[in-house]
Amino acid sequence: MLAKEIKPGAVVNYNDSPHIVESVSVQSPSARGSATLYKFRTRNLVTKQKTDITLKGTDGLDDADFHRREVTFMYADTEAAHFLDSGDFNQYAVPRDDAATVKTGSLEQSNVNTTEVLVDMIDAQRLFAMRSKLIATARDVDEGGSQLLRMS
Repeated sequence: MLAKEIKPGAVVNYNDSPHIVESVSVQSPSARGSATLYKFRTRNLVTKQKTDITLKGTDGLDDADFHRREVTFMYADTEAAHFLDSGDFNQYAVPRDDAATVKTGSLEQSNVNTTEVLVDMIDAQRLFAMRSKLIATARDVDEGGSQLLRMS
């Protein structure tokens, strides 16, 4: 993966260990012919140490053999925090140590786009109003037809 394609949250291989990219800063050259430099702040996923990596735009890092899994926090006891894998429903226990802490009272990030949901609700409301008006109009036409038949 080229340096210009690496984004925050990507997991790359650096010095034979997986690192997650926490931040990216780009330094454009001030002189003609100079290369753009990409500075990455990464965290080693094994040792939890922060590492700074500087690459030219044409340099790159390999993707790490790493898979993200959606999990749900179940409970925590004195030895471990327990999670449920949302894909295969296996339970995993993460030992409680300095590297793994559960933050109580923190909020999860929402996967809902509120603007999109609001627009969908407005569309549904308009569709409901239109169909209600159509039903009322059909009833009025039916009643008018019945009155005409009674008159004759």
